[in-house]
Amino acid sequence: MKSKKNKNSFSFEEALAKCASFCVYQERCKQEVYQKLKALNVAESDANRIVEYLIAENFLNEERFAEQFASGKFRVNRWGKLKIRAMLLQKDIDEVHIQKAISQIDNFEYQQVIQQLIQQKKRSLPLDMPKIQQKHRILQFLCSKGFENEIVVQHLQKEFD
Repeated sequence: MKSKKNKNSFSFEEALAKCASFCVYQERCKQEVYQKLKALNVAESDANRIVEYLIAENFLNEERFAEQFASGKFRVNRWGKLKIRAMLLQKDIDEVHIQKAISQIDNFEYQQVIQQLIQQKKRSLPLDMPKIQQKHRILQFLCSKGFENEIVVQHLQKEFD
């Protein structure tokens, strides 16, 4: 009697092809690929071999992923360095790659984004709100986006003085 192949299970070759496509479409980290392989019901030993192959063939590169992630989250989502760092740590990216990715964010552009976000948030607050409350709300907003408290405070002092 033949054993039926689980329709949700993929062979090594099929899973490898799917993961290669997954990595080609957009930069990925190992954690994302392992999640994909788990969703494909691939055995752990095969999953490890697939990830090793993807790294060897440069489909998967965590340094490149960290740089793309940091750049995209900063430019598109306007996240600060602290939030970018936290998200990369959550994805199990090596500290060396995180430092390199964050260091590539242009400081002048970073300061400009902080200033733009302050202006944007200030415009959204009621005009009759006391300045101390406005500062507090703006500080909370920028800190929630991952910008460093001390840098935001410096910008707020310039803005409100």
